[in-house]
Amino acid sequence: MTALAYLMLLAGVVTAALLIDKLWVRVLHPNLAQRFGWEPLPADSEIPTGWCLGSAGAITISAGLLNYIAPAAGY
Repeated sequence: MTALAYLMLLAGVVTAALLIDKLWVRVLHPNLAQRFGWEPLPADSEIPTGWCLGSAGAITISAGLLNYIAPAAGY
């Protein structure tokens, strides 16, 4: 695989992990906590949406820049 493919794969994995975290914090944990008597999560336990978008955006921008940097470096 090329470096560009790895970066796009990384962006997809990071985005999926952050979405799964949001699903856990907003939907799954509250329902399971109510059913099994778990303690509620702290109010600040959710990863901010800006971080989700920012991390995927940073990886995608890196991948875009890699298209110009890699040929100049001889890759």
